[in-house]
Amino acid sequence: MSDTEHRIALRVGWIDANGNGVVDVYSDVIDYHFMLQNNSGLWSEKHGQYPSQNTAISDPSNFTWTLKNYVGFYNSPTVYIAAKVY
Repeated sequence: MSDTEHRIALRVGWIDANGNGVVDVYSDVIDYHFMLQNNSGLWSEKHGQYPSQNTAISDPSNFTWTLKNYVGFYNSPTVYIAAKVY
């Protein structure tokens, strides 16, 4: 990471509601979630219409990402993105 980049973490969650093994946009629970690393090294996140919040998360890859009452919903591997600051 350089001084001109932000680090972003991304995970995807999917619940196969009808058990057919195929992503059905209208019946399955599908969502994605991002976290942004702060200057302190910890991470911030924002859920839906709620304000963003600083967290005590130091490693998103070793953290259980939850959606409302779906604990561990975002269960894909964590993807890290370097976003250029302009």
